[in-house]
Amino acid sequence: PVNIRRHLSTAAVKVGQALNIKNNDSWYKAMLEDQGKYQTERNKNIRSKTEEKLMLKGGIKDIKKASTELKKRIKYILKEPPSKAGLYKYQMYLVLKLFAELPVRNDFANIQVEGKTGNFLVIPKKGNIKIIFTDFKNSDRLGPREISLSRAATMALRKFLRYRKEVVSHKFLLSTKSGERLTKSALGKAIHASMKQLVGKALGSRIFRVMHATEHKDVLEKAKSISDKMLHSQKQTQSYIRKDKE
Repeated sequence: PVNIRRHLSTAAVKVGQALNIKNNDSWYKAMLEDQGKYQTERNKNIRSKTEEKLMLKGGIKDIKKASTELKKRIKYILKEPPSKAGLYKYQMYLVLKLFAELPVRNDFANIQVEGKTGNFLVIPKKGNIKIIFTDFKNSDRLGPREISLSRAATMALRKFLRYRKEVVSHKFLLSTKSGERLTKSALGKAIHASMKQLVGKALGSRIFRVMHATEHKDVLEKAKSISDKMLHSQKQTQSYIRKDKE
């Protein structure tokens, strides 16, 4: 399959470069062809076999149901004194709840509970919590993003932060079982494990993103269509939007 073949041809080119092998043009040509075919297939926006197996019938609603189910399973934790083991289980409920409305990659692992750089929370005394993203894939090209959480997500996050404060002292939102900062790769594995237990499928943030985009495809396609008619990017289209005076 081209999605596997492109990795092999790319690896062959890198090995050739590392070993300073001459006349490696055939592999370089194969790499370009594989990448081109892969992008062509991706542009068709057709579900892969893997995506077909992992997609949830209820889509985003099923992510919400999974978080609700996990909350039921951890109720006993909240009745006990805060602990590292309890925090680890508690945070997986929070992560799934956040993913149900915020389809980022595994960037929740990079969020700091306070700060002014990187990805961090802005927690007002009243009102909804905001997440500021300045460090994510393509952030150098796209610039920072400010996302306001819903009231329900804000309430869940406030409760979690109170619990977390009693257990760990590092500045990041998520923690390992030993109380250290949780990495993005470790978060990915934890999500796969939790979803496997909850819905019988080991899916993660990429499938969450696919489901979010799929459920909003009509809005996304309409926005693209308008930008195409105006002969510029969606960002440029937004610059033409005018609001009524307050």
